[in-house]
Amino acid sequence: MKSSLKIARTVVLLIILVISGEINATNSSLQQTPTPGPLPPPPGYSDNDSVPIDGGLAALLLGATFFGVKKLRNRKQ
Repeated sequence: MKSSLKIARTVVLLIILVISGEINATNSSLQQTPTPGPLPPPPGYSDNDSVPIDGGLAALLLGATFFGVKKLRNRKQ
């Protein structure tokens, strides 16, 4: 009788230890710090490869257009 009581206590103790270990493992996995996201690009970096048309280039193209039109008109006369 005493041996079956000892076995029952041991089984109950093992069940309690397993359950508390599972609870501890679950809590520790939930408390992990999140991994950081990707690093931001360095300053001045742009992933588009297009060349911006700024005011100086636009004025140059406009001037060249007017100069070409003037030359064509002078050629006709």
